[in-house]
Amino acid sequence: MLLNCTGVNNLRAKVEVLVKVFVFGAAGFIGRALISKLIGDGHEVSLLTRNPARAKSLLGPAVKIHVGDMVDRTYPDLSNYDVVINCAGEIRNESLMRRLHVDSIQYALSSLSTENKTHWIQLSSVGVYGPQGAGVIRESHPFNPVGEYEITKAEGDLLVSDICRARGIPYTIIRPSNVFGDGMSNQSLAQLIQVIRRKLFFFIGRPSLCMMNYVHVDDVVDAIISCMGNPIASGNDFIVSDVIDQYSFVQLVKSEVGGGWTPIMPILIVKAIIFFAKLIPGFPLSEGRINALMTRAVYSTEKIEGCLGFSPGVGIEIGLRQYCRHLMDATGKKSG
Repeated sequence: MLLNCTGVNNLRAKVEVLVKVFVFGAAGFIGRALISKLIGDGHEVSLLTRNPARAKSLLGPAVKIHVGDMVDRTYPDLSNYDVVINCAGEIRNESLMRRLHVDSIQYALSSLSTENKTHWIQLSSVGVYGPQGAGVIRESHPFNPVGEYEITKAEGDLLVSDICRARGIPYTIIRPSNVFGDGMSNQSLAQLIQVIRRKLFFFIGRPSLCMMNYVHVDDVVDAIISCMGNPIASGNDFIVSDVIDQYSFVQLVKSEVGGGWTPIMPILIVKAIIFFAKLIPGFPLSEGRINALMTRAVYSTEKIEGCLGFSPGVGIEIGLRQYCRHLMDATGKKSG
């Protein structure tokens, strides 16, 4: 496969310098991990928050805190920074999603000076490609988002590439798959692990063919930082993901938290159950969840590996073991 790495030919042309970084969405799950790593690396880090006391307690005294809101456009001149990293995302309030994911980005990029060449790094999601049943998904895959979050994220990505190309602003878009790690507010992975632990999980079809696409938060952070000061990253988008087949995933989880025999349920029976279960309010299984557990799609990281020499430092297996142990510390003993 021919990699589209614009810029220069040296695959590891990262500039090892300390830079001034401004972060949107610093108080979120990925943002907190990113801030910690940036400070540890010695960069000068500034952030935007509506709650400075909370930000200081979460992120420590080393960051420069600016009180304001991305949607309200109350933040300092972004042209004064070498790198702007946008981790801001709204996952609950649909009425706010377009204002944050689209309108705010358009304003911020339009206000950037083209003289200082501030590097805009956009944190997106593989959700812009839409639900995938099979195949290898690469950066060039057509967008087919479903849901307001994914739709507005996709529009934001297109805005970033269009505006930055038109104005000569360096940019990079990072699209992680399902990000996990200690301290995340999303409980879907924790719930799945607990279902396995309580011996309630069952395979649908052939588990060795079903893929679990996850990536540890520290690996996402490393991917973002690997783009800073890197001329190859400019003008490029990168998928960041890792994968494990469902059978191996379940066996790994059982080795950490316990759980018994896992039956295999025929697909037709499961779909029949889902069809009739739609009549039951609050039924835990939905067609969307079943399809997610049956996917054979894999998100390729060939581009970021080839262009930037990136490889996960934590990886899915070590990360899952760490996360399982974190859950066990919080919830109790291993199941037999």
